[in-house]
Amino acid sequence: MDLVRNGDNVIVFRTFAKVFGLGGLDIGYGLVPARIAKVLIAQGLDNPHLFNRLAVAAASASLQDPNYVAVVTRKVAEERELWFALFRELKLRFTPSRGNFVFFETRIPRAEFSAALLDQGVVIGRIFHPYDRWARISIGLPPENALARESVRKVLSKI
Repeated sequence: MDLVRNGDNVIVFRTFAKVFGLGGLDIGYGLVPARIAKVLIAQGLDNPHLFNRLAVAAASASLQDPNYVAVVTRKVAEERELWFALFRELKLRFTPSRGNFVFFETRIPRAEFSAALLDQGVVIGRIFHPYDRWARISIGLPPENALARESVRKVLSKI
C-alpha cells in the first residue's frame, strides 16, 4: 500500500473470491496511484457495464460485516497450524504459508500422491513444476481439513 500511496508504478489487486467465498463471481478491485487511475478511466475501465451485477451485489453485501475477514483469517490460520503440526509430526518439509493453502513435500511423485488421495475422497490441485514431489492443498472447512489430513497421514504412512 505504501507503494501505491507514494505514486509508484504499481497496482495492488484484491479479490473477493477466497476470503469472502465469492469464487466464480470474478469480482475484485485494484488500488492504484491517481495518475494510473486516470489512464484506466480514459480507457473506459470504469464502465459499470463491465461488471456482473450479481458479483457486485455479493461483494457489496460481503462488505456489510466488518468482522468477517478477521474471523475467516483467524480460522484459516488455526487450520493451517493443524496442517503444520501434521507436517512436523511426519517430518515433512513444507513452506510456512500465510495464505489459504499448504504446500509440502510428499516424498512420492505428485501423480501417485494425488491418485492415492483421490481414493480417499480428497482432490488436490495441479502440480507446480519443478516440485513434482510436493503438493498444494487449499484450506477448507474444519471437517474437510480433518479428512484431508487423515488421508495424507494414511497415504504417507504406507511409504
